[in-house]
This record gives sequence, C-alpha cells and structure tokens, in this order.
Amino acid sequence: MNILVAPNSMKGSLSAFEFANTVEKALLDYSTQFNIRKVPVADGGDFTGEVLAKALNAETVNIEVHGPFGNKINSKYFVSGKTAIIEMADASGMKLVDKHELNPLKA
Repeated sequence: MNILVAPNSMKGSLSAFEFANTVEKALLDYSTQFNIRKVPVADGGDFTGEVLAKALNAETVNIEVHGPFGNKINSKYFVSGKTAIIEMADASGMKLVDKHELNPLKA
C-alpha cells in the first residue's frame, strides 16, 4: 500500500520533518508492507525555510545574529545556487522567547 505523509509542523512541538518521521515509524512498526513517501509541507510559518531548503537541496549556512531581545544567538540560512532562503523566525521568532517573556513592545 502506498502512503503519502504530508504534514505541516505542529507549533511548539514537532517540525514537519519530525512529524513525518514519527508517522513513518509508527506505520512501519505496524507493517513493513507500506511504501511510504514523506513530503513535509509548510504554510509560511515556522520551519517554512527548512521545507524549502530540503526541496531545493540547499546548503545550510550557520551564522551568529541578534535575537528578539538583542542578544547574540546562533541561527542559519540556506543557499541553493543564486537563491538564499532566510527564515526570520530563526532569528526573531516566538520559538526563541519563553512564554512569560512574550511582549512585542520589548522584542
């Protein structure tokens, strides 16, 4: 049986890749007869850059940037040919801020 696993990320818990891998493992634990294709998708939110980077076979470039509160953090962007993929959430997204610190007037 052919199965397509095409999840989006689960905000605050799993990336689309982690979710697809979890579903694949669960299905294969049940039966090795499945032919599984994983195609993580993105809706423009968190992890969209990673989904695009994988689709374009882009290279990861690690870089130090200023986070939401001006502190230095490690981040990344991706390059595929003449195309750069920058996911702003990696440098300024809510995933970098503890819930008790969420305040757009300070970030």
